[in-house]
Amino acid sequence: MNFAAGADQDFQGRQRPVGLMGWLLMAPMLLWLFAFVVAPALILLVYSFCERDTLGQVVYQFNWSNYKRVFDPIYVKILLRSLWYAFLTTVLCVGIGYPVA
Repeated sequence: MNFAAGADQDFQGRQRPVGLMGWLLMAPMLLWLFAFVVAPALILLVYSFCERDTLGQVVYQFNWSNYKRVFDPIYVKILLRSLWYAFLTTVLCVGIGYPVA
């Protein structure tokens, strides 16, 4: 794009398509994203529906029992305590960091 005087007057806000070169430049980032974000999330999703045997090995048998246990009182207590700690940490960080900023 030419930034000489008057050169931006013919610009009408059109965007060019990404094209092959754009996809080639994005390929390493997309591979990194898939390898370290999408694939592990999918693995965790699959494991969340599995069971464990007596030795703790994963048994690929679909069930909802893991999601039913979320509402067990001990897990609710742990969740509320974790949220409280997160709130306190946020307040401390804002309280300490705001004056410094």
